[in-house]
Amino acid sequence: LLTANLLTGQSGFDFWQKADSKHMQFTPKRPRSYVPSAFQTYKLDFFSIKNALKEAPMEFSTEASTHPLLLDLPIGDGRIETFKIWESPIMESELAKRWPDLRTYSGEGLRSRGLSVRLDVTLNGFHAIIFDAGNSTFFVEPYFFGQKEYYMAYDSKNVPPSPNKLENCVDYGDIAKHNEVEPVEIF
Repeated sequence: LLTANLLTGQSGFDFWQKADSKHMQFTPKRPRSYVPSAFQTYKLDFFSIKNALKEAPMEFSTEASTHPLLLDLPIGDGRIETFKIWESPIMESELAKRWPDLRTYSGEGLRSRGLSVRLDVTLNGFHAIIFDAGNSTFFVEPYFFGQKEYYMAYDSKNVPPSPNKLENCVDYGDIAKHNEVEPVEIF
């Protein structure tokens, strides 16, 4: 089934579901060092996306240009965009053999040609950085460290200019209240 969807050019898999942060139930292992002032929250079927990504062809191969993996990713402005994805290893092969759960990928927008993406799957979850040529940079990362189910997608414009200046961000305590955890001093 996965191969059929890859060959027909349909992503066909809905790994991402909109989520309401007020209903998330977990205690973070550590707080975020910053919280964007605006973001979208999603629930990710982590193990399914991880397995799907194993089918991505190796970059620069014939298969990468003719049959890339098609993957829908949330953009920080609320859109879901489809990307052509291929595996793009950054570790030396011997190191990659020792850490088989660390995989990196790259891609480009299927319909929006100005979009490009770098993403990874690690023991700490899924991470993506999406570049919108001439516009903005978006991030998709775990909502809190230590869990792989909930994610936030946000525009880099909504991140404080430095970790020491949080006046442009949502108060961590606001998020903690929604998740029934005690806020922890960041600095």
